[in-house]
Amino acid sequence: MRKIIILFFLISKIAQSQDMAQCINLVEATAKAINSKSSDALNAYLSDDFSMAGQSGSIAKRILPRLISQLGDSLISFEKVSETKTDEVTLVYDFVYKNLGKKTSTFVFNAQNQLKALTLFKMEVKTMKNNTIVKKSTIDVITIPFKLAGKLILVQANLNGVNRNFIVDNGAPKLILNSKYTEKRQDTNAKVISSAKGINGNISGLDIVKLGAFDFNGISLNNQDVITTDLSHLEAELKTEIYGLIGYEIYKDYDMLFDYKGKTLTLLNPEKTAIYLDGKFDKNQLDTIPISMEAGGKHLAIVEANIAGKNYKLALDCGAESNLLDDSLFTSLKSNMRKIKTDELSGADKATKIVQSGKLKSFKLGQRTFKNLKTVYSSMIQISAGYNVQIDGLIGFEVLSKQKTLLSYHNKQLIFLD
Repeated sequence: MRKIIILFFLISKIAQSQDMAQCINLVEATAKAINSKSSDALNAYLSDDFSMAGQSGSIAKRILPRLISQLGDSLISFEKVSETKTDEVTLVYDFVYKNLGKKTSTFVFNAQNQLKALTLFKMEVKTMKNNTIVKKSTIDVITIPFKLAGKLILVQANLNGVNRNFIVDNGAPKLILNSKYTEKRQDTNAKVISSAKGINGNISGLDIVKLGAFDFNGISLNNQDVITTDLSHLEAELKTEIYGLIGYEIYKDYDMLFDYKGKTLTLLNPEKTAIYLDGKFDKNQLDTIPISMEAGGKHLAIVEANIAGKNYKLALDCGAESNLLDDSLFTSLKSNMRKIKTDELSGADKATKIVQSGKLKSFKLGQRTFKNLKTVYSSMIQISAGYNVQIDGLIGFEVLSKQKTLLSYHNKQLIFLD
C-alpha cells in the first residue's frame, strides 16, 4: 500500500506551593510537555519577561510551543544537577532524549516562582523575511512540460546552473529546498525553530540558507534566503530525486493552466489570459467558480464546494495526491462514500498517519459534478491554525486532472476549460 501524499496535553494544574517545590514541579511539567509535544500547561507560569533562545517577552513565548512541538524526540529521563537560590532560583538538569542524547537544561525562576528563563539545549532562532524578490519572466505565455511523480507535478528548474527535479506545490507559500542537497550546517547541535505546518503537524528540521541562483523557465530568484527541509522521505516514496518544492511566491504573478492529460503547466501573464483563452478555447464551454485568497500569506486559493447538499470551504493544492476532508466530517459524509478503508497519509512534515479513505460518490464545484473521487479524512486543525484560516479540506489531483483547469490568482477564478 503506497502512502497518500499531501504536501500542506494535558496535565493537571501544578499545585500552588512555595519556592523550590513549585519550581521543581514546573521542571517536571516541562518534561511532560516535551513528551506530549504541547506547552499549553506551561503558559500560565511564564513571567512577563520570559526569555529563551536569545529572545524575550512575547517572541520567546511564541518560540516555546514551536520548539516543544518540533523536538520530534521523546524524553527518556531527567535528573537534577544543581540548584542555586538567591533572589531567583536556578535549577540545572540533565535531560536525556532518545536521539539527541544528554542535554543540559537550565531553568530560572523569579521571586513569584514564575519561569523567567529556559534553556533546554543550544538553539538558534532564524527568521525568514517575507519580501523575497522574485524576478518575472519577459515571456507572457510559459508552457512547461512535466512528469507525474505519483500524482504530483514534477518539473525541471535550474538550481545554481544545473537542471534539477522540483515538485510544483501551490499549497506551499514559498520555494523550499531539499536540505539533503544543500550545504550542511556547521553546528549540528543547533536547533532551528519554525512555525511551518504540514498536514500531520509542524514541519521540523527546517533551516534558512542563502540561495545562489534559481531559475524556473525565466522566473528567477538570486542570492536570497530560502527555506530548506529534509525531503528524502518524499524521494523514497516517489522513487525520484526531488531538489525542492516550488511554492506560491514563484508564480503568484501568473495565472496557472493545468493540463494533466497533455502533461503541461502553462503560466500566463494575467493581462494576456483572456486573449489566450479566446484563441485556444473559444469553442469550449467555460465553467467559472470564484475563489478567495486567504491565509496568513494570502497564498491559499479557496473555493466553495457542495457535498451532499452542504457547502464546504476547500483549498486548492496541486501538492495533494488525493482530496482531503477534515476528519470531523467523516460521520456525516460516510453515506456519500464507497469502498471505505484505512490508508496511510504522509506529507512534507515526514509524519505518517492512519486515516479513513474511500471514493466520494458525488462532489459539486459550480455547475460541474465530479464522481467517485479518492478522498481521505484527516484533521485540518494544523493547517487552519498555522495559516490562520478556516477550511474544511483540500482538493488536488482528483479534481485538477479531470479536465484542463485554469487557476487565475489575478481574477480570483477557477475555470474548467473542457
